[in-house]
Amino acid sequence: MRQALHIFVKDVRRLRYEILVVLAVAATFAWVDGLGVPWRNDPAIGRADTVLKLLLVVAWWFLIARTVYEDSPVGHTQFWVTRPYQWRSLLGAKLLFVIAFINLPLFLSDCAIVAMRGFDPLAYPAALACHQLVVCVWLLLPVAALACVTEGVSQLALALLAVLLIAEIPGMLSLQGAAGSGPTDWITPSLVGAALLAAALATIFLQYRARRTWVGRGVMAGALTIFLALPPLMPFGSAFAVEARALKPRLDASGITLELSADQWLPRAKQVSNPGDIRVDLPVDLAGLPASVLPITYKAWASLYSPGSDRPSSSYPVALSVTAPPVFVLWVPAAAFEKLRTGSESIHLVAFIGVYGEPRSGRLPIESGRHRVPGIGACGLLTDDLSAVEAGSATNPWLGWQCETPFRTPPLVTARLEGTKGWGRLVLPFANSPYPATFGIDPMAGMRFSLRYKPGSSAVVLTAMQPQARIHREIDIPGSRFAGLNYTGAPAARR
Repeated sequence: MRQALHIFVKDVRRLRYEILVVLAVAATFAWVDGLGVPWRNDPAIGRADTVLKLLLVVAWWFLIARTVYEDSPVGHTQFWVTRPYQWRSLLGAKLLFVIAFINLPLFLSDCAIVAMRGFDPLAYPAALACHQLVVCVWLLLPVAALACVTEGVSQLALALLAVLLIAEIPGMLSLQGAAGSGPTDWITPSLVGAALLAAALATIFLQYRARRTWVGRGVMAGALTIFLALPPLMPFGSAFAVEARALKPRLDASGITLELSADQWLPRAKQVSNPGDIRVDLPVDLAGLPASVLPITYKAWASLYSPGSDRPSSSYPVALSVTAPPVFVLWVPAAAFEKLRTGSESIHLVAFIGVYGEPRSGRLPIESGRHRVPGIGACGLLTDDLSAVEAGSATNPWLGWQCETPFRTPPLVTARLEGTKGWGRLVLPFANSPYPATFGIDPMAGMRFSLRYKPGSSAVVLTAMQPQARIHREIDIPGSRFAGLNYTGAPAARR
């Protein structure tokens, strides 16, 4: 311990100017971000906030690299190898340096920003710890591991550039979406983050313990391979199953089934905006659904089968409307619609559905200023001029709001004008992850939504809901249910 403190003091003395720069950038970022950029709508402050985030990350990386290179573990001719240094003391000193001048300032920055935004940071101890862990896993430890297997800042810069370019490949090839979209997006980053954490820790340990440089480089290359390979290897069904296990069900969903409508009504169909596409409301009910819950389709598709065939002729995405009762909506080309209306093909429907409940509603006044909404956070209008909208003379009668809450948004939020019925409009994005904090330098999480204003409306009702269950259901719809189906410009009535 005494030797580790000696090395730590030596690093502080030699890197005192770099430390001062990093602390100055961190303090400036905390002050600017704490001003509340979403409420000021000031482009200059917004640009400064973005630039400071980037500068802060680069400053962290540079400081980590400098402290590692002070006693570089690459090779066997370093000064520290000739001194009576124990590798545990050296590693401990470097970790203490990062904690003292990166993690501790980040913790204080989080507390300052949350407090300046009007929240009590001490009310979020788990989120504060989780935010530290996320930043370490994705931003600090990988750079420390790369610094341990490179010989200088120039090599590290080239390695970081290569890693950043490789990291963009999944997005350019649309691989990230292979594991699903929307609510399940947290699963693949979690698995990749676990692999990255293990690889970084193994590399750092190997370097300081035995200076196995090429082994460490191979471990980091393996972590990058996992980053590229994991998203396309995990189909949506697997991601859905992982989420169903990770989020403990709060509702017995065994009684919720997909059933053919008992009243024998014909599916209604109408032409939609895209030429040649026909909307078909499928004759399926989501039976056994409690009235106090809201079903949301994660992913669903309908496969068309010819009689006697085991292989689908085509497949199309299906949406579940936010209505009571919910309606499964299918869009098909005109050629596929003809096969349905003649009854020559049947449908196999597969649906992955999230069920949300435990609604907690709060009232948000339609007036300027920032207002606290229980269960949601703090919300405010994106415009301060309501006179034209209230008078009905505005060309755009839509009003937008910005809401924020420390570290993460509620799992699901709906918004409706006070006095209207139904759940209202969904506020995206979903936030189904079990973690108390999401990734990001900014400790505040935000969401936006808009509603069409109606004269006389005085408030918006925001409802936060918690995930209750995940259900995977399938059903066959015989072609006879579509026989004689026609469409017009307006939806046909049920019968």
